[in-house]
Parts: sequence; C-alpha cells; structure tokens
Amino acid sequence: MTGIMPANTPTARAVFRIAAMGARAARALRDSGQGEVSAVFERSFYVVIGGQWVCLVPRGGGLGPLNAQCAEGSLAEAIKSPLRVGDKALCENNSLRIGALTFSFDGAATWKPDEPGRRDRRTVTQGLDHLRQTIASRELPKEGLAEFLQAGFIPSTTVAKAAQESLQNFRALLRSSITGNEMKIGALSPLIGLGPGLTPSGDDVIGGALIVLHLLGEDRARDALWAALRPHAKTATGDISFAHLEAAAEGLGHEAMHRIGNALMSGDDNLREKLDAVHAIGHTSGWDALVGIVAALEAWLSVQARR
Repeated sequence: MTGIMPANTPTARAVFRIAAMGARAARALRDSGQGEVSAVFERSFYVVIGGQWVCLVPRGGGLGPLNAQCAEGSLAEAIKSPLRVGDKALCENNSLRIGALTFSFDGAATWKPDEPGRRDRRTVTQGLDHLRQTIASRELPKEGLAEFLQAGFIPSTTVAKAAQESLQNFRALLRSSITGNEMKIGALSPLIGLGPGLTPSGDDVIGGALIVLHLLGEDRARDALWAALRPHAKTATGDISFAHLEAAAEGLGHEAMHRIGNALMSGDDNLREKLDAVHAIGHTSGWDALVGIVAALEAWLSVQARR
C-alpha cells in the first residue's frame, strides 16, 4: 500500500499498485471506460467495467481470469469505510479510480495459466487413482458436492441429493460433447445455480469441467457444451457466477484449478499441497470444481477407451 494520506483528511487518496491481473480483468481495465462497484466483501470487491466483471484481491488472494491482485498489504482496512456497492468507477490512464481509491495497473503483468503437459490414458488414469488414494485419508467438506469424489458416497444433504441425478446426466453430457453427439441439456438444468453462495456448487462443477476440457485439448467439446448451456445459465444463476462460467468457457479458471487439473492429467502423485490450494478457494467452490474436473477426465477416458 503506497501513498495513503491520513484517514481524517477530506481529500485523502489511497493509491494501490496492481501487480498482476488475469486475462479477462486486463481486457476490462485496459479497454478503459466507466462502471461501478457491484459487490464488496471483507478482503475483496467486484467492479463491473463495460459489462465485464473484475475482482480486486489482496496480495495472496490468488490469481485467476477475473482477478486483479494488489501488490502490497491487505485491502480490508482500505475498503471497509469508503467503498460501497453502486460507487462509480472510472478506468483511464492505466488507473482504476473509485472515490478516494486509486488502483494503478501501469506495468501490471497479465497472468495466464501454465500450458498443459503431455497426457494420455495411462497418465490420466494414474492421476485419478492418486487422487482417490489421497482423499481417502482426508476429511472433505460436508457442504457442497465434494463427497461425490469418494467411491460409494450416499448423499445426505439437500444440495447433494438434488445434485445426484443431474451429475449423472452431466457425465453423459460430457461424453456426448467429446464424441460430437447430440446433447440433451434439459436434464442438466437443475445443476445450474444449484446451491448457495456467489458461485453455487452446480456452477462450480460445470466450470471445472469446462476448464479441464480445454486442458485436454477438447476445445470443440468445451465450446459445444457451453453453447448449449449458456442460454440456461444466463437466467438460472447470478451475475458473478455467470462471469466465472464465461471465463471457464475460455478455458480459464483459478490458478489452483489449473494446477490440480494438470497434475491429474500428468499422473502426478504429489497432490496434497495442490488439494490444500483447492480447499482455500471459497467455501466449497474449489472442491465442487474438482468434482467437475474429475467428471470430465472420467468422461474423456471412457471415450478414449471406446475409440
């Protein structure tokens, strides 16, 4: 945090430097334009510029397609008092200005996830086996859909029960998208917007699958799946979740999801730290997205075996 005037000075202006931002955040900010603050949280906030969502996060807040990560300190104290939903925002001259806050992105790096390495049926099978072994000794969140990662799991919560049939349909839909067959979207509709929070569990599952289809090189399947799902998602879920789904449809997600996806595809047996990073995403969002990643990998293996 640099250049912060005393809080009791009427013209005090807090100046932050953005160190890195995801591709979609960079696109929104560097195009310049006007917008407004759309959501404020304890350590971060969302602003919409030209119809595109950007999330301002503190250092250590993670990198992703919508994130603009500040270089120093925490935003908590700075945004606690002066920042409100509806505050006007202006992007110009490599800066985002909101009231007494200025976020400079001059020289900010544009973050992009690592390209996937080589993968085949053998390495993907190994990666999924290592995942099952690793989570067997780990307590998974009771909320959300993480427990679907366990073999023989019987859903007990309202959200899990509501998701069970939709997840089965989603796995079939993934196979159809990879093979190029007709997709019956209607049976999947209950999964979109399913669960509480800014990014509901059902949306996180879909996002994880879209990301890993891209990592697998199945962009045609990813695009076909999103083209079919997008009209339903536009009306069935919230704006923030839809923005994250649109990023996933470009093959872009939180850095932790790319790391776990690449690790599973390469047969990596060192998954504990990567799962810790998954656990740190949202309340259950990371785990829910992992359910989608696993579903897409299993669908891909099934199609490859038939081929």
